[in-house]
Amino acid sequence: MSAFPYLPSFEDQFDEGRQQEFIIGRMLGRVHTTQLVRVLAVRPTAGRVGFVDVLPLVQETDTARKVIAQTPVYNVPFVRYQGGPSAVVLDPAVGDIGLANFAERDITSVKATTTQGPPATDRRHDIADALYIGGVLNPEPTQYVRFQPDAGGIDIHSPASINITAGEDITIDAGGAISLHSGTSTTIAADTSVSVQSGTTTDLQSGTTTTLTAPSGFIVNAFMTLNGGLLGTGVLPGSTYQLQGDLQVRNLTADEDVIVPNAALNDHVHHVETVPGESDGPHN
Repeated sequence: MSAFPYLPSFEDQFDEGRQQEFIIGRMLGRVHTTQLVRVLAVRPTAGRVGFVDVLPLVQETDTARKVIAQTPVYNVPFVRYQGGPSAVVLDPAVGDIGLANFAERDITSVKATTTQGPPATDRRHDIADALYIGGVLNPEPTQYVRFQPDAGGIDIHSPASINITAGEDITIDAGGAISLHSGTSTTIAADTSVSVQSGTTTDLQSGTTTTLTAPSGFIVNAFMTLNGGLLGTGVLPGSTYQLQGDLQVRNLTADEDVIVPNAALNDHVHHVETVPGESDGPHN
């Protein structure tokens, strides 16, 4: 073994074949291809994808098998899955483990200008020309989009909020049922109108009460069955309840008078022109 850690061993110095092997190995050692790295810092860049600082995880050794600590690689562009103005924004985080690929030539000028240009130096396959591709040997995520095997479904999960925004329409089309469940409350708001349509039945269920508020009125264009009482409190001054069409009730109770066309139920008369005879309609 050589007393100088970067020189061939004592035996290699007296064997031409082993000397050539040592020289070729040293040359190949300067060709960087891919390494496992850990993210040390993330540097967002306004208007385009950012950069990371990474530390190679596989340490070097000299010819004496002494370990040589790695040094960080700075200002490494990271990959974002993007096509035109559309992208999946999933930027690296400090502590992530991923792959660093190394370019064939010096990419310093392209990193600065994002346009075609000659290499700034003659270096090739250099560690300074790294590109970061994330996602290797990392812990199980807590926020994810999971594609089930054999096209068995897609799971979207977040321990925090999920926001969906669109400049125009959002369409949800399901061949089966659509379920909405909230641990607290569900709000549906629209600047103009809300339309709920069903080919068969629409159910509204509540464990306590359901409140419908409309300053201009609430219209039901359907035969309506009430399996319970109808209670009015007159929350608006001069408010009345108007039912157009047939009304069939078993018992009708009111704290005040109930008005039907032409007469009140509590105080009205029927005029009879002749006795015996049939009375006319009710009148006050």
